[in-house]
Amino acid sequence: MFSQIFRKHQFYRMKSRKSLPTTTQRISAQLNDNLSEINRQLGTSSDLFVRTYSFGADRNVLGALVLINSITDKQVLNENVLKPLSNIQLQTGTPIISQILDSVLTVTVAKEEQSLDSAIDELLAGKALLLVDGETQLIVIEARGTEMRPVEEPVTESVIRGPREGFNEDLVTNLSMIRRRIRNRNLQVETYKIGQQTNTQVCLVYIRGIVKDELVKEVRRRLSSIRIDSVMDSGYIEQWIEDNPYSIFPTVTNSEKPDVVSAKILEGRVAILVDGTPVVLMVPTVFVEFFQAAEDYYSRPYYASMTRFLRYWAFFVSAFLPALYIAFENFQKELIPPPLLIGFAESREGVPFPLGVEVLFMVILFEWLREAGVRMPRPIGQAVSIVGALVIGEAAVNAGMIGAPTVMVIAGAGITAFVVPSLGDVSALLRFVSIIVAGVFGLYGLFLFYYGIGVYLADLRSFGIPYFTPIAPMKFDEWKDVLVRFPLWLQKRRPDSLETVNQNKIGNAAPPSPPNKSPEGDRT
Repeated sequence: MFSQIFRKHQFYRMKSRKSLPTTTQRISAQLNDNLSEINRQLGTSSDLFVRTYSFGADRNVLGALVLINSITDKQVLNENVLKPLSNIQLQTGTPIISQILDSVLTVTVAKEEQSLDSAIDELLAGKALLLVDGETQLIVIEARGTEMRPVEEPVTESVIRGPREGFNEDLVTNLSMIRRRIRNRNLQVETYKIGQQTNTQVCLVYIRGIVKDELVKEVRRRLSSIRIDSVMDSGYIEQWIEDNPYSIFPTVTNSEKPDVVSAKILEGRVAILVDGTPVVLMVPTVFVEFFQAAEDYYSRPYYASMTRFLRYWAFFVSAFLPALYIAFENFQKELIPPPLLIGFAESREGVPFPLGVEVLFMVILFEWLREAGVRMPRPIGQAVSIVGALVIGEAAVNAGMIGAPTVMVIAGAGITAFVVPSLGDVSALLRFVSIIVAGVFGLYGLFLFYYGIGVYLADLRSFGIPYFTPIAPMKFDEWKDVLVRFPLWLQKRRPDSLETVNQNKIGNAAPPSPPNKSPEGDRT
């Protein structure tokens, strides 16, 4: 109910917002006027480079090359722009810009531009501008030359079997890795500029003829409605386009692996790439996706199904094991086997704190150690997280401040959180809340908490798709890839919940079978 009220409020707020009128400044025929306007808009930037020169047979044509020194490849301009211009033979009766663009420049990408504002935006993106006195157009030259991190394996999504490459911070490189995997003429790329101060490029990638048209329109609408000064990471976009911004469960999934993003696009989803970050967003998202790994589809289904079931179990243990320990120990002792109950009682003898306070303190301590290990330099962080946990835990048990079972429970809950890293923040929040609920209301309150989470997940939406599908609503055909992973030749259809235009992804052909043995083969 509250999410619906918030969405209505946000819709009317966006509807009542009036967009400011925009004016496009045309390019002047006077070269000095254009250069003055560029200097006025960009200010006295030390990396702004403007070179004026004369070219033509009689050196009677005045031109200027404008670039930003820090993000432009000057060697490309020297070899493919300045040298050809020094030998140009101009013809009368033909616009100079057209002659230069058609027969002089040897760069791969160059285009005419009539708007000075658009040309300045291209300049800030690392391109160079070629202006000619007396012409009301200019040439935008592709010459970006910034240093980028090489393509390497993502640290957070490492695999034993499968592609090792991951996205980097360059948008063009990321698009090329998707294009190399999906060689489809219907693969569509739409570019937006978001951020009033940063003008960050954001790309929408989908396959026409598979994705639902209403989904693409909705993603376009949400991206177009973003009003923000800067976009530093795809996380900025995620927080603006998700259906339930106050939910602890992510309704937009992300990945750094091109094979994962390509597979989601082929299923009928939309990918959102942001320049300057290797993390790509994918919508819509359902809850079961966070328990699926890329390696599940590269290996045989039996082991993949077992590991997927272990991921579900690990998430439950990470989120609720401490709470269950409190509920059984404090309220339902009769459900614990007597030998185990005696061991728990002996280990907690002399501990001055109630069990709920003890567990909560250990959870907070574990989160401190984990955060220190992540934020500190890697060699030091590993030593702090491992040595700190061993030393502090052993010292606390020996001092009688906490019991040994509590250390084991918290360690088990903490370790299993790394089995499903995409839901690590969710399991941490659920762990804190469930500890408080179990400490106050016991096992009965904890079961009510489980029921509330199930109802909440069934009510969530991701771009109109039920978040808890195919569990609620129940879609048995999609259960081939939920708790277990069926063989690929049995997964013939795309998820029904996506309502894709083309539902079939595998034909009716049966999987290959071994050949029949011939009599000659039997005798040999």
